[in-house]
Amino acid sequence: MSGKIKQVYVCGLGEPTHCSNLNRLLKLLEWCEEAGILLSMFTNVIRLTKKEIEFLKKGTLNLLFKFDTLTGEKIARLYGISNPNRIFDYLQHMCVELSGADAKFIVGNTTNVGASIVPTSINEEELQRLIGFCLRNQIFPLVGQLENAGACIHNFHELNIPDDRLQQLKDYLLSKYGIDYKMPLCPATISGIHIRPNGDVVVDAVSGSSCPYFWLTNPQYHLIGNINDPEMNYDRIVAEIKAYRNAVEQQEAIQEQIKRHSLMPNKPFGGCGGTITDVLNHLKK
Repeated sequence: MSGKIKQVYVCGLGEPTHCSNLNRLLKLLEWCEEAGILLSMFTNVIRLTKKEIEFLKKGTLNLLFKFDTLTGEKIARLYGISNPNRIFDYLQHMCVELSGADAKFIVGNTTNVGASIVPTSINEEELQRLIGFCLRNQIFPLVGQLENAGACIHNFHELNIPDDRLQQLKDYLLSKYGIDYKMPLCPATISGIHIRPNGDVVVDAVSGSSCPYFWLTNPQYHLIGNINDPEMNYDRIVAEIKAYRNAVEQQEAIQEQIKRHSLMPNKPFGGCGGTITDVLNHLKK
């Protein structure tokens, strides 16, 4: 393989620290550390161990954890569980531990620990407090809008906060902290190779980007191939992704759809991966 891996992203379905996943994760972290590769993962931090904290301190591990509320009752409603006490207690404990400067890798104004905050009608009154906690403790508050996808489709309109109220939160961040915030562009959305649990390599069917979640709707995938296929080496995968992106640009119907979204105003914060216009503009480059 001629490609050089700079960063591994562990996100999507499943919890990387759950049961047998943890041993695989620790082996992957050891391999990344030896190879000088960064690993980013999305986690609920319920089972975060001292070993993972050590990788955080060294800077090998970049961690993004769920931080939608610090209220037990709201945890039960947001995550659909009947007994939130264990999660509530552990989340509070981990927030205290992660708030320590020695528990993460900090360079200048950057940190390798982030908190994923999704505004909903359930946690709207807590949002300023959650963001303030993060900023005081050098934890990056990654505020991303609710996706009309997955299980959320059934109660999206109940949970979703109107854009005008989200804009008020954005205005608050600017006036209080001087931050003109929007969802940062995820490098993996443009330059990543998206591998699903079964080994399928996929791209967004509409734009050809490596991840489709920036649309804030149910993903539409196009299959590039499977990494278990001996012929699907790095060079072949990259060539196939580029060919599909070029083909998308030539399809008038899809190009019109992309243009229509480009002309629409961005959501106040944007979704996972970046704002729609940022992702589409970078794809053109």
